[in-house]
Amino acid sequence: MIRLSRVTCHDEHGEMVPTPVLRVKAQSNAFSEGWLALAIGAAKGFSGMGLKAREHDLLWMLLGTIDYENYVSINQRHIAAATGIHPVTVSRSLARLVELGIVTCTSLTGSRQYRLNPHFVWRGSGKNHHNAIEGEHLKLTQ
Repeated sequence: MIRLSRVTCHDEHGEMVPTPVLRVKAQSNAFSEGWLALAIGAAKGFSGMGLKAREHDLLWMLLGTIDYENYVSINQRHIAAATGIHPVTVSRSLARLVELGIVTCTSLTGSRQYRLNPHFVWRGSGKNHHNAIEGEHLKLTQ
């Protein structure tokens, strides 16, 4: 820990006073595989969306495998193999999550690219989360 001081203006009387500043060295956290942010409203909302058990399983599997900026870099075949869920059920469950807006789907390169909706969950920087939310908002208003 490094102790520094700077001069600031006192709120009540306007006098310049020295103010201590503590600078703490960043430490690693207990999450060895990283972390993500889940909106509390989303967590509450998942229970009221009428998700089937397989859709819940798929959602939690996706939450555990999302890459930076919420992209899912695992295809349906691999999801089926990893979870033991039949590929057709994976496809239907994924379509249902897209329908509910939990997952978004684009096909810019000819193959589908899935991404978890940044309004529900986020893995990445705060600035990029804000940009992703703005981007989703612009898509909805066009």
